[in-house]
Formats: sequence, structure tokens, C-alpha cells
Amino acid sequence: MGKVNFVNVDALLSGSGLRPTARSGGVPLFDFSDSKLLLALCERLGIGVLGIEGFTVSKGDLCPDMDYIGDFSALLGRDDFEVESVRSAWTFLQLAAGAPHLLFEYVLANSDASAG
Repeated sequence: MGKVNFVNVDALLSGSGLRPTARSGGVPLFDFSDSKLLLALCERLGIGVLGIEGFTVSKGDLCPDMDYIGDFSALLGRDDFEVESVRSAWTFLQLAAGAPHLLFEYVLANSDASAG
């Protein structure tokens, strides 16, 4: 496996016109609809998804929802990490379609198979 290059979500968004649904402590969060736009952008740009964490807002506080955590880091060793991780993220998102109150944080990355 090569080097993992984390992708700054805000930097990715700056040139796309896409904006997060909300922010918490400076972290961009996306609802279901905006998550679909973010994943489509990742597909277009060849950016992988290391993980997704779902949150609910309760009395103004952000609370992790342990039923909606996706960890795709096991795919890092694959040559097609970016494609397969985004495909897995789409599947994860479809599972969350019935929970429209959720906001999601994304950890994005690219693998550099030539590094090492």
C-alpha cells in the first residue's frame, strides 16, 4: 500500500460551488441531499471516502449516532480504493435514507500507490 493523502473537505468544496449543510466546530456536515452531491463530486474527481459518521442535533448539541458510522479504511490496500470506497459510501448513504434528521461528517482521502 502506498501513502494515504487526506483531502481537506473545505478545500475540495471551495472550487465546486457545493456548501455543507451545517458546521460544528468548523467541521463541515452534510444532510442526505448534500451528501449525494458530495459523493458525486468525489466520484468525478477520483477521491475516496475513508469514513462517514452520522450525527443528530439534540437541544443544540451534536450527538454521534452509533448506528450510522461507516469505516472504509479496509479498502485502502486496493488499487481501486477511490472507486470502491465511494461505491461503499453510496450504499451506506442509502441505508441512512430513512433517517433524514442525520448530518454526516466525511473523511476523504486518495491513495498514492506509487508512494511507499
